[in-house]
Amino acid sequence: MLEYITACPVCDASELEELLTTKDFTVSQAFFKIDRCKNCSFKFTNPRPLSNELASYYDSPNYISHTNNPNNFINKLYRLARYFTLRQKTAFIQKVNDGKVGRLLDIGCGTGEFLQKAVAAGWRGYGIEPEKKAREQIINTGKDSIHASLVDLKASSFDVITLWHVMEHLPDLKKDLAKIYEKLKPGGKLIIAVPNANAAEAKYYQEFWAAYDVPRHLYHFDIDSMSRLLQSSGFTISDINGMPLDAIYVAILSEKYKYRTNMLRGIFKGIQTNILGMKSKDKYSSLIFTATK
Repeated sequence: MLEYITACPVCDASELEELLTTKDFTVSQAFFKIDRCKNCSFKFTNPRPLSNELASYYDSPNYISHTNNPNNFINKLYRLARYFTLRQKTAFIQKVNDGKVGRLLDIGCGTGEFLQKAVAAGWRGYGIEPEKKAREQIINTGKDSIHASLVDLKASSFDVITLWHVMEHLPDLKKDLAKIYEKLKPGGKLIIAVPNANAAEAKYYQEFWAAYDVPRHLYHFDIDSMSRLLQSSGFTISDINGMPLDAIYVAILSEKYKYRTNMLRGIFKGIQTNILGMKSKDKYSSLIFTATK
């Protein structure tokens, strides 16, 4: 079953237009449409699976963020990229927290690699992970601060809350951001990483751009739409950064979807995207937004 969104999730305008149709290349092989708001240009998957049916679209050994099984080359590449980014992410959250460790909440923590790295660095860490199989892998390592939802989490007053490629999965953006706002202490930092729908890669690959990842990605942000959303939720954006390694991974995967092969061209396209991103941040494949309560 699918549900239609009749108003823009960011600005609430009701005039929408179809942008493109793309495919769920990972699980169902079904096609989904992406609409664009005529008022603010925000892009989102429409129609989309009902909230209680979304979990079935994550149930695949190829969905790497919910498994530790490197069962193919792309997943091995993802794990390699994750190895290099974990240390960078841990250093990044300490930097935005004025060089100190503190209380950290990682929403959508997957199998917990980043959270465990942060805890090892001295952070008091908590995690939210709705997917049961991924959550059990963390719990089995002795982590007892992992919850299925924000509603289950009693702790609050966090110094830093992170959503690493998670915001695009949240069914109710404004409701979830209101809960996040309550959990963050005054002056605390919210860090959000999302694919950038205005990226050079997105324009090149069109419906084959891997970061559309429908229907798991319900929303497709750019700098303007994220800025509008966070501002309306009470946050102030203090910094925006690119994620260079994402461009390489996404381009290689997009090449697989479009041409079935040609890894070298994917690497070239990823490097090209990063060069454009250095000149203008809104061309990066993925963006990290740092916002303050």
